[in-house]
Amino acid sequence: MNGESVLITDGEVHFAMAVLRSLGKQGIPITVASEDKEALAAYSRYCTNFVLYPSAKKNVAFFVNSLSEYVKRSKFEILIPLGDLTLWPISAARERFKPYVKFPFPSHSSIRRVFNKAETVKLAEEQDVPTPKTFHIRNISQLKRVSEKISYPAVIKPRFSWFWSRGKTTTRFNIRPEYVTSHRELLVKYLEIHEKCPFPMIQEYIPGQNYSVAVLCNDSKIKAYCFIKVHRAIPITGGNSTFRESVEPNFKMMRYVSKLMKALNWHGIAEVEFRLDERDFAPKFMEINARFWGSLQTAILAGVDFPYLLYKLATEGNVPAVNNYKIGVKNRWLSGDIQHLIGVLRSDYLVKKLIGRSKWQTFMEFLNFPGNKYDCLCPKDLVPFFISLKRWRMCYKNYKLTKG
Repeated sequence: MNGESVLITDGEVHFAMAVLRSLGKQGIPITVASEDKEALAAYSRYCTNFVLYPSAKKNVAFFVNSLSEYVKRSKFEILIPLGDLTLWPISAARERFKPYVKFPFPSHSSIRRVFNKAETVKLAEEQDVPTPKTFHIRNISQLKRVSEKISYPAVIKPRFSWFWSRGKTTTRFNIRPEYVTSHRELLVKYLEIHEKCPFPMIQEYIPGQNYSVAVLCNDSKIKAYCFIKVHRAIPITGGNSTFRESVEPNFKMMRYVSKLMKALNWHGIAEVEFRLDERDFAPKFMEINARFWGSLQTAILAGVDFPYLLYKLATEGNVPAVNNYKIGVKNRWLSGDIQHLIGVLRSDYLVKKLIGRSKWQTFMEFLNFPGNKYDCLCPKDLVPFFISLKRWRMCYKNYKLTKG
């Protein structure tokens, strides 16, 4: 394996294809690693080699030991984790990887802070970045006072999406934010989440539209950016984007992102999420992703090739500024968008109110295919796209059988 090769983890996630094709088209050899032997990226023509590693979900120490030994033997140039559950342990153990491979990410203290959503909100408040009104609960008596004070609907948001317990074993609580409409419902739902992930935040609900600001930083200075409007997502009230569009920069958001990146002394890629409040048209900060994001392909199609820019940053130490990109590039994760449609068709009144569209409107918008680009779909690399659709069909069939 040559000295310019790249190792990416989490080959099973759909946006791994965007990273793989970006680098592969530049002639860079790429090894895809995954805990899933049927990882989608393994079927790509741009995958030079494919390896399995033990699941970080089940035994984090075994995962780190195995991967570090493989990196030591293989002499890669760069290591790029694509998922939270691989980024965190690799970052924490970076001294074991450092002699053998470049790791173009910020310090572990910065990563640790953005993984804790409550700490990230506090950081935003310190930097005068607008956020939803947030309550950090410390005891149950405070919870009762907040439940009587906050307006509804309100949002209960776990501080972490996952965490490890008992040293070796990792437990992922796939807990999404819960939307509640009453004092009683807030108390019940809060205690349910608290049992699994202690002391979640309570936030006011912000009516409006989700936006992502994707950036690449060199020692906290923003070198490239792309603004993305999220039209649809799964879960349907907010999560992984399924239909998005590149849009013109919002200079308030850019100023806030710059403040946050400097405060964190950020290095490498990040996605900063906002919600544009329809009441006062002010962007409200939501959270930061420290790794590549679901709408990555949209940015690449718009002309901001973040994977290749990250590669150049790691190998050359700097990249030229990218200040322009195509506006109006619409990009779709088709299997995810099908899940969004099904979710809306099965949704209740509250969900309809939160997303601001009727079931009929959502159905008609889903049928608007012309002019859209698609994740995973590449004329020179078609196999992964058809496999992704086949797998989604099988998963949905199994879901129906289980429900039956």
